[in-house]
Amino acid sequence: MEQAVNPRVFDWRKAWWWGVVYWAFYGAVEYALADTVAEWLRPEGTVPFTEYWLVGVAALAFWLLCGPPMAALCARIWFFVVPPRNTEEADARMTGSAVITVLAAFGLVLARRSQGLVPTVLALAVPVALAAVALIAGWNARWARWTWFVMNPVTLTVAVLLRPWMYFYVLPKGDAVVQISFSSLAFLSVLALSWLFFRGKPAGWGDRFPLAAAGCIVTAALILGFGSRARIPLPGTPADGARPHHPNVILITLDTVRADHLHLYGYPRQTTPQLEEFARQATVFRAAVSAADWTAPSHATMMTGLYALRHGVRYDYPDVRLGHIPRSAPTLAETLQHYGYRTAALVANRAYLAPEIGFGRGFDLYRVPATPVALENSRMPSVLRSTRLRLMGITGADLPYVSGTKMVDEAATLLGKWKLGQPAFLFMNLMDAHWPYNPPPPFRNRFVSPKKAWTSTEFYEMVKLVDEEKRTVTPEERRELVAAYDSGIAYADHELGRLFGMLRENGLFDNSLIIVTADHGEVFGERSLMEHGVSVYQDQVHVPLIVKYPGQHTRKDVDVTVSLVDLFPTVLDVIGAPAPRRLAGITLRKADQLGARPVYSESYALWQKWGVEERFADVERAVYLGGLKMVLTTRGRRELYDLAADPNETRDLIASKPEQAAQLERLLRTWQQNYVKPGDQELGMGQEAVDRLKSLGYVQ
Repeated sequence: MEQAVNPRVFDWRKAWWWGVVYWAFYGAVEYALADTVAEWLRPEGTVPFTEYWLVGVAALAFWLLCGPPMAALCARIWFFVVPPRNTEEADARMTGSAVITVLAAFGLVLARRSQGLVPTVLALAVPVALAAVALIAGWNARWARWTWFVMNPVTLTVAVLLRPWMYFYVLPKGDAVVQISFSSLAFLSVLALSWLFFRGKPAGWGDRFPLAAAGCIVTAALILGFGSRARIPLPGTPADGARPHHPNVILITLDTVRADHLHLYGYPRQTTPQLEEFARQATVFRAAVSAADWTAPSHATMMTGLYALRHGVRYDYPDVRLGHIPRSAPTLAETLQHYGYRTAALVANRAYLAPEIGFGRGFDLYRVPATPVALENSRMPSVLRSTRLRLMGITGADLPYVSGTKMVDEAATLLGKWKLGQPAFLFMNLMDAHWPYNPPPPFRNRFVSPKKAWTSTEFYEMVKLVDEEKRTVTPEERRELVAAYDSGIAYADHELGRLFGMLRENGLFDNSLIIVTADHGEVFGERSLMEHGVSVYQDQVHVPLIVKYPGQHTRKDVDVTVSLVDLFPTVLDVIGAPAPRRLAGITLRKADQLGARPVYSESYALWQKWGVEERFADVERAVYLGGLKMVLTTRGRRELYDLAADPNETRDLIASKPEQAAQLERLLRTWQQNYVKPGDQELGMGQEAVDRLKSLGYVQ
């Protein structure tokens, strides 16, 4: 046998073959981990874009076509620079070249995902070390034999993907000691097992197995992945205690929608034609107040019937950890499950309605659809997913939330299952009015053609400076931002019309309790405030509330102040179930009693605001009674407004109405004294959730 190998007779076919073997096995495993197994571990984080999954297969095919030629070219260059002395060195350089191309692609993804020098160095440590081993093995046949236990396609793939996989899906987030210890132990275990099977073998030994395994892995991933995504796992048979005559319950929250920007509530722009049509057969509450001024505490109130002071889903200065919904407070979904309801949620706000905060409790299906960009940022680094985004032309500037169209399309998949007779509860959250105020055509720029295309970086820089009172929002900026915001409301309204149409087509509209509301509002520079989560003024907490009771066919308007804390007891009242004494609200059907009781609202500022301005460390609370609104902060600021005469809260009456102010302040302080912190309070915002906030723009 000839020992010397002439580079002029370089075996392109063999070099290409080794590229196929390595890229096929690596691509198959990464595809399965990124697109199939990840879906099983986090089924709520689905991407409702069929084209996204199809392009995932295209990304796999792309690397199967492009990876092998790259590996062969790399081997040819290596042969040319330093000709091998024998066939073992030749084989080692061909396998080593395939190794290097795989590691280069994965390392590039890691480098782009890492932020800062130290994280980048740590992320690249394993790929760089393995690439160094491949280079050494290609220079010496003896080294090639004793490093094949690491350089073979199976071990290399597992060694590269195991650590990030464990970090993102298995090990607890934020505990660096546990992560490093267990991932290192797993890595060493893989090397030990590989040593038993591959030690002393020549480079290229066992080349058929990884190729056959790759075919099996990809076939299984395709069948199981597409099969699992094609079905909605709602129970199809009645649960114990199910009563077919119970009405369906549908709760829809329009994230970030303030009431005074709806045409239904007197806004001059026509933003809500579909809601106005819906209101012809519903009850319109014109003075509804959110219990809080940002998503998590407001929704927790709707789901527990408790104020944030009690349920604890908030930030308590200086503690930056967000509380769970306590186990001592059964959620609306859990309660309806008890009465035989199937329960499903379709949630667009991935940041603050995450299931780990407690919002997923009681739901048979809790689905948090994600955009491709959001999914890429929240899961392990993936060469295939990065390629897929490029093939789809998607960048980080794309909308971070799933559109109303996709959300309603997801709901359509559920509605057919509701014909089985068992009552159902559907919770939907739409994000189309939230920043970046970027609905699709023809709603984009519907009211104003902007002179400036805002980026998230520019917008949040302006928010910071306005909150710091270092600049104001110019009239032109406010005009464009408000117009874009209104366009988002109009788009969400259009999608609500589609949803209502589907309910009618499926015979589910008339006998359903349908509630449409918002969690909070939005502010555009008034009082040097931007966005939400900043105060209890009306632009933050006055929200729309339209309720269609089962069998209702005529419109009714209610002008007394009501609260979203009333939604839980209202649902129980409608289905004929008793309301627990722990609930803070009363049923909205008791209109004669609503005006005689106080209503409260709270503002626990987002922790990102605390370092911006001292005022954001101040908890604000408001009490409403008899047309008056009292604002009291933990640092002693007191304000009083007559909302009937001054809906924009421009005239503080604290000095002219001292008796009324004193009465409302006593009410507010007595209410605070009744606060009992839940004994099983948990913390629901770990490092993973913080990373998700960064990917969605909440944290800069």
